[in-house]
Amino acid sequence: MPRRSSVTVQTGTWAVILAGGERRAPARAHTGITGDDRPKQFCALVGPDTLLGDTRRRTARAVPGRRTLIVVTKSHERTTGPF
Repeated sequence: MPRRSSVTVQTGTWAVILAGGERRAPARAHTGITGDDRPKQFCALVGPDTLLGDTRRRTARAVPGRRTLIVVTKSHERTTGPF
């Protein structure tokens, strides 16, 4: 069972999630799962949500969503969509 931590939400704190990585080498594992070549942060490898979605959910336990910035590259704009 995963360990749960107690986190105090800080109202004045901001979170920055860096999710702009580009895959440079072939990654057959998640290409086989998703059927395309999207970067792994946009893949649902563990559970129903993407790795980025999982990160957003974990971050929201400590920082309100309205105070979370997600940084992606221009080429990922189509993949991420509006939050």
